[in-house]
Amino acid sequence: MITVALIDDHLIVRSGFAQLLGLEPDLQVVAEFGSGREALAGLPGRGVQVCICDISMPDISGLELLSQLPKGMATIMLSVHDSPALVEAGA
Repeated sequence: MITVALIDDHLIVRSGFAQLLGLEPDLQVVAEFGSGREALAGLPGRGVQVCICDISMPDISGLELLSQLPKGMATIMLSVHDSPALVEAGA
């Protein structure tokens, strides 16, 4: 079972991803966070293997959050922005 955390400031986005991922028998959403600060406070001890994270959030950007996540945690970054600079920054 792959454990997943969803990090996005839009509830509807998190809910949609949670529903889609819930259809996969090998994936389990174990945490949802509405901000980068919530994620930093709530991720420890959850056993999360993969984070799906929005790049643009009001408190801590997804790119900044990425550098603060535990080493070895796989991360999928989401963006609606069409910017090569985001890809070059590591998204």
